[in-house]
Amino acid sequence: MNHGVYYKIMNYVRKRNITVAYIKSTNVEIVRKEIAYKIKYQV
Repeated sequence: MNHGVYYKIMNYVRKRNITVAYIKSTNVEIVRKEIAYKIKYQV
């Protein structure tokens, strides 16, 4: 994702007060667990 797309997304999210979580890993299994954790604990 280039910087322009990132800033368009972030502006959209901020205007609508949408919660965004950053996923750090590229390993599918780790990502799945990280998403589940973030949803469960609203991190």
